[in-house]
Amino acid sequence: MYKLEKTYSKQWSKNIKDILVAQQDKKDACNKGSWSPTEFQSKKNGRVYSTSLAIMTLEIYNYNLIK
Repeated sequence: MYKLEKTYSKQWSKNIKDILVAQQDKKDACNKGSWSPTEFQSKKNGRVYSTSLAIMTLEIYNYNLIK
């Protein structure tokens, strides 16, 4: 995405950040800060898998901000 054009990359980064932050668990004390498994693959692999993918995606968001 970044190699296509910076405009697309920055817009994608902003949109994905907004989506992921909105979906992050904020209420449950034990799961606070993680992401619930919602898709088939995530449900199969669990909360740790979902949270790991979300964190890696947010890292891409931070990388695009730096560039």
